[in-house]
This record gives sequence, C-alpha cells and structure tokens, in this order.
Amino acid sequence: MPEAPHALEAPRPAPGLPAASPEARPGPGADGSPPGVPAPAAQPDAERRARFGRAAIIVPFHNAEATLAECLESLARCAELGAELHVVDDTSTDRSVEVARGFPAARLHRRERRGSSGGARNTAAVLTGRPLLVFVDADVVAAPEQVDRLLQRLASGEWDAVVGCYGEDHDHRGLISQYKNLWIRRTYVRSPRQPRWFWTAFCGVQREAFARVGGFNECYHDARGGVDFEFGWRLTEAGGRILLDTSLTCRHLKRFTLGSLLRNDRVRARGYVIQALTLRRRSALGPNRFANVRLSYFVGGVTAWLTVLAALALAAGAAFPAGAAAGALAPMAGVAAPLGAGALAVWLACQLRFLAYFSRRRGPIAAVRILPVLFLDQMASFAGVAAGVVAYFAGERAPSGPGFGPGIPGSV
Repeated sequence: MPEAPHALEAPRPAPGLPAASPEARPGPGADGSPPGVPAPAAQPDAERRARFGRAAIIVPFHNAEATLAECLESLARCAELGAELHVVDDTSTDRSVEVARGFPAARLHRRERRGSSGGARNTAAVLTGRPLLVFVDADVVAAPEQVDRLLQRLASGEWDAVVGCYGEDHDHRGLISQYKNLWIRRTYVRSPRQPRWFWTAFCGVQREAFARVGGFNECYHDARGGVDFEFGWRLTEAGGRILLDTSLTCRHLKRFTLGSLLRNDRVRARGYVIQALTLRRRSALGPNRFANVRLSYFVGGVTAWLTVLAALALAAGAAFPAGAAAGALAPMAGVAAPLGAGALAVWLACQLRFLAYFSRRRGPIAAVRILPVLFLDQMASFAGVAAGVVAYFAGERAPSGPGFGPGIPGSV
C-alpha cells in the first residue's frame, strides 16, 4: 500500500507519525545489567508481553522468497507475544509477496517504485506508534528469546540503539559461506562496545531517537551498502548512544559463492571508503574503526597484490629466457623473488589470528582450505578500496543526511 509522505520533527512527532506512548522511556538501568552482559533469561510473562507490546518489528525485502518464510516464522511468534510485525515489499518480482501473505500476523506494505532497504524501513517506521523499533533483514532468523533480550536493552532507556551480531552457526556448510559468516562475527566481537555505526541485520532503536535524526537516508544503493553506517554516524553525532552486544545473535541464511563473495566485498569496499572519507570530512567525530575493518586487513590486501605482481614478474622472466626482453626483465626478476617472498610472509602474519579463530570453530583442515579464499577476498577488497579512493578524489561523495523531516517528502 502506498504510504503518506513522512514529516518528522524532533523531539515531537509531526503529522504522519503517531505519537509514542507516554511510557516509551523508562528510567536508566531498568534491567540492572551492565552493558555487554546478557540480561537475565528468566522474566515474568507479563513483563515480557509488556515489552513486546511496545515493539514494532520491521522486515524489508526484495526478491527474498528463498529466506523470507524462515525469517517470518520466528518473528510471528514475537507477534503472538504482542509485537507489531511489519513487512515492506520493495517491488519484488518473485514470490516474496505471496510468502509474506502466508503470515496473517504480518502487516504488508508495498512500495510503488524500487528504492532501498533504508527507504523500506522508513516506510514502516512512520506508520507505527510503537516506541521501540526492531529491524531484521529478510535473510536473518532472530529467535524470540534474542528479540526479547534486545528489547530489554532498549527498554532500560540507557541506549538509543542496540546492535546484535551473527552467531557462529550458519545453515550453509559450504566453505565460502562459513568463511564470510565467521569473518563478520569476529570483526564485530573485536569492535568497540559503543560504536559510531549501526547495523541493520538485527538491531533495535528508540523510535524517538530514530525520528530525531530523520531515519535512514534513502539515497543509498543496497549493493554498495553503507546506509546503516551513515545512520549510526548521524545518531552518535547528535549525542545518541549505541550499544554493540555480540551476545545478541541471529542466524544468517545467505549463501555465498566465490563469485558473489568477491563481487560483494569489492563493491562494498569501494562504497565504504568513499563514505568514510566523506563523513570524516563533514563530522567533528574521530574515527571508530569505520566498517569494522582493522589496519591488518588493508595490509593483507596490499601484500596479497604485491605477492601476485612479484609472481607475474618471475613468470615473465621465465617466459623470455633469452634476447632483449630477457635483459630488460632480469633486474625485475631479481627483485621479484625476495619481494614476493617477503610480501607473502607479511600476508600470512596478518591472517594468523583469524586463522586460529577459524580453526577453533571449524577445525585446522578447514582453516588451511580457506587460505586461497582469504587471499582472493583481500585482493578483491583492496581493489575496491583503491577504486573508492580514486572515485573520491575524482569528486564522488557518499550521501548524508536524514531520509525524512520537515519539508522532506518520503517514499511512496
């Protein structure tokens, strides 16, 4: 169904956004647990239902028929406990809408033109009066118990937003999917507990804080990523507090192939670099491990490329053993061997901690098998980084700013 234009003005909701209930913000520390520590598992049923009764769970989707049913099966149980469940179709062309209609508890909203997942989330956010917003990706399974613990964090009033993380288990046993899932998991575990970024696969935000900064910027292309990071940047710049709690886990259903992995990471690396350079220039906030990537990962990308270039130089020298070409290539071949060996040694050193983590979770044989995947992935990511730097200095900038607000039309 088409929605009315959004118009929000903090701190009071403007026309088009129903007023949140007066009990939306309890006092700080209501659950009594320190940040990063799981809230008590045992909760009286009335308290749990009260929390779910204040929540709206929002699932955007586009051509997600392969995963949407499993995602909604879990969230329908949250609806039975009192949560509103909103699903937003961003002009799917497969059977996703039919799948969504198979869940009577889900309120289906259909956008008239293709936009982005950020715009789809805004669509439902402006149509609910619930004070706690929970966002779940269509390829994620969030158990009701995990959603409840996330709501406990939000209901404490101490945090404006709470971010969860993928768990260590993945439905697809293929090496590529296992690698990507554990790589994401580990980067989040090693990230600051109060980040300056957001992550929308499984997260929650106070509706008042969401409205105050104008929701998600709708100009981002999903394939390039970055809409959630930009929202988190604006939220923290406005004084909002985000908690990353990696004990709040969800199950990722997306299957990666080698081609989709390399394409995804190259395109996203390009987008994140442009975004990081753009936002740091506009904001007084200092860096906070933007996009969760540490320096060692970029060093790995550089040394991976140096290793390949050195190998190519050696191969060229071997291909022309005599003649003028051999004379020209001889100095290069002499440097290539030690350069390549040194670059490969540095690359391996940068991977040791992740390999040890992967070995503990999937075994030493699997850790050895992922070495070529890791090598190619870091080459692809660094290629994206280089392309992003070039694009930035050529004038490309990442979008920044609210998705809706006074005088700003919403998506229809």
